[in-house]
Amino acid sequence: MHKLDLGIDDRIDNVVKFYRTRYDIINRELPSMEDTEIKNRLYTTQQAADMLDITDGRLRQLIKAGKVKPDQKIGGIWLFTIDEIERLLGRKRTPGRAKKQS
Repeated sequence: MHKLDLGIDDRIDNVVKFYRTRYDIINRELPSMEDTEIKNRLYTTQQAADMLDITDGRLRQLIKAGKVKPDQKIGGIWLFTIDEIERLLGRKRTPGRAKKQS
């Protein structure tokens, strides 16, 4: 069935499901370390940036500066372990440049 064939209620339900799923992904907590399968999982730059609450561009800047050590690079995609993400979560964040006074 094509999505244009759906009634308005069905389309609204689909939109609500989409955003509810997106909200759950964004607001999830980090997995427990007891699960060895999760411990061995690799996360993309975007996934790691979402967990760290920074942009993927900022994460790439940190990689270039040598402050972040991804596990490996496949193609053009950096991959991170949960250990590295947890290390970054515990790091001290320094404030940015002071605002210019007028």
